[in-house]
Amino acid sequence: MASLEGPVIFPHHLPFFLQRQIDVLSVGPSSPIKQVQTKAEIEAICFALKQAQGNKAKAARLLGIHRTLLYKKMHKYGLGSKAAVSN
Repeated sequence: MASLEGPVIFPHHLPFFLQRQIDVLSVGPSSPIKQVQTKAEIEAICFALKQAQGNKAKAARLLGIHRTLLYKKMHKYGLGSKAAVSN
């Protein structure tokens, strides 16, 4: 259970796996939430594909989504299977 001492959430309030993402995402006041979400989704897909060694069914399971949704998102972001695995 998490608790805050004020109305602002700081990086140290976040779980460790999200804290390391802050540096990667470079979230700042000029970053619209959609851009941050898109970048995070692309990174998650690439990471899952790498972990699954390019196996899309396994990557989809790692992401908690259906395989067809993974294919749609890969197409949406222009992520070819070879490019995504090599990142």
